[in-house]
Amino acid sequence: MPRPPSSTEDGRGFAVLSSGEDAEAVMRASSSAHGHQGGATIHANLIVIYTDQLDACHVFYSGLGLTFTPEQHGTGPEHYAATLDGIVFELYPATSRPATGSLRLGFTAPAGGVAPPLAPGRHVLVDPDGRTVDLCVT
Repeated sequence: MPRPPSSTEDGRGFAVLSSGEDAEAVMRASSSAHGHQGGATIHANLIVIYTDQLDACHVFYSGLGLTFTPEQHGTGPEHYAATLDGIVFELYPATSRPATGSLRLGFTAPAGGVAPPLAPGRHVLVDPDGRTVDLCVT
């Protein structure tokens, strides 16, 4: 299915909408043109945060209920990894790479799994590096 005549690509293959364009029609055309057939979806499988405060971030994210395992791949740096519903969440020291800057993360956790305990509801927290963490406690 061809794209509507007023849409263009931004050089990376993403459709750029003109004012008033039907976004769904452009997305259907774009998905078809890029080989995404039959409702195929993309799923996140890895989030890596590089930090100058590895121990403090490890304590902070562990307090949200993440269970980390210390890891080291070959001669690479020691780091921490946790798995959340099939997504690997890693904390790496910012040694060979710069610290991850501004980022907003969202998590949902059971009330009994957060330390210190938080009441059910939405809480906006800040990790040791200043990143916003939107936490929904159920």
